[in-house]
Amino acid sequence: MASLAADGTEYRGGYLTIRACTKTDKAQNSRLLQGPERQKGNMDVYVGNLPWDTDEEALRSRFETCGAVESVRLAYDKETKKFKGFAFVTFKDDDGVEAATYLNQEPFKGRLMKVSHTATRYRGGA
Repeated sequence: MASLAADGTEYRGGYLTIRACTKTDKAQNSRLLQGPERQKGNMDVYVGNLPWDTDEEALRSRFETCGAVESVRLAYDKETKKFKGFAFVTFKDDDGVEAATYLNQEPFKGRLMKVSHTATRYRGGA
């Protein structure tokens, strides 16, 4: 790989460290990107990095592959009413929540979604 040749190169007053990524690295990084640990009874997942033209129906359709979706809540700015690029999806069962976290870094309308458990239940006001 050509990029590995840049290992040790000086860049902006420091030195680059470049190494090949292994399957173990990818699995570990994927878990780190999933966010907080799931709290018992919490059926919500956070979905970020969504395109501005995301609508509830398209997001629901994408996540119904994981399990029964109870609700989809897109976050809008209070003043401008513009979509903020993230949402919360609530599932009817634990299996759906767990399956949804495996969509982290998967494409949706040309962007890689960020999917993680929510730390506490979302109460609105976004």
